[in-house]
Amino acid sequence: MSLKENREIITHIFRYLANQRDLFNILLVCRAWSGWGAEILWHQPDLKKKESCLQKMLCTLDSEYEMKNTMHDRPSGPTTYYTYSKFIRRLDLSHLGSSSVSDSILTAFSRCELLERVVLAGWENLTSIILETRLASWPNLVSINLTDVSALTNQAIISLTQASRKVLGINVTNCTRLGDPSLIAISQNWPDIRRLKTGRCHLVTDIGISAVVRGCPMLLELDVSGCLGVTDSAIRDVWTHSRRMRELQLASCNALTDLAFPSLDSEAEQDLPGTQKGTDTMPVNAVVDTDPPHVPEEFGTEVVALVSLDLAHSKLSDSSELTLA
Repeated sequence: MSLKENREIITHIFRYLANQRDLFNILLVCRAWSGWGAEILWHQPDLKKKESCLQKMLCTLDSEYEMKNTMHDRPSGPTTYYTYSKFIRRLDLSHLGSSSVSDSILTAFSRCELLERVVLAGWENLTSIILETRLASWPNLVSINLTDVSALTNQAIISLTQASRKVLGINVTNCTRLGDPSLIAISQNWPDIRRLKTGRCHLVTDIGISAVVRGCPMLLELDVSGCLGVTDSAIRDVWTHSRRMRELQLASCNALTDLAFPSLDSEAEQDLPGTQKGTDTMPVNAVVDTDPPHVPEEFGTEVVALVSLDLAHSKLSDSSELTLA
């Protein structure tokens, strides 16, 4: 059996070890096992328990970077045996307090070019310049959470979409500096994206949402809650183009009216008991049945994939609710 085959089998067994101490012991068996165990330990580092772990990891990454860029002189820091930056695939740094966040931390992890999933939620102290340059360092990125990153700009998202073409999900909730240019870039560069959350991005309008639903046919989840610039036009495009949509968040979209939703034909509307136009509001979440009895032809037949719809605090009449029942 070849070494490669041995590695696949043994590392598969290693992943079932729940206790990290066992993995640390594996590092001492032999050189081959040490490398395989180190890769598993660094795959998704757990940095929530001790802040000292983060500092040691940053020191290791800095030393590795210094060794890589030092041709003749001996690096000032400790030497590293493995290329640890290529082991990290998933990274969750949302637990760090705003006082602990700095541009240097993002710069260090930007060297991990094989990163696939990143959570930077709550990083309010980052600067826009660092975000615009460092977010484009992860070509293998699949998912990223940038909730509450207030310095995030359209240019940072545009650079990210151009550098990382495999992204399937992004959360930019409450990133108030983002607008339509970001969504247009997403529609052009991420046609296979499945999940997009832009809640409380007040600069987002119909132009950006329509571009996304028209350019991203695989979209499953869309959150535009609190986006005051989103009106009926963009939501009608959702019914027309997003045939796979399963979850749609429209809470606090005050500009929406009954015209945003498929309308029942006049005869069916008259037969519906208790229908009143323009009188009531829907203050709670609504869950839509996966098999509605009537869908107008203009919206196609595959729109029935929708299973969850949030209309909290939306000023809609009973007729809109009944068309989605």
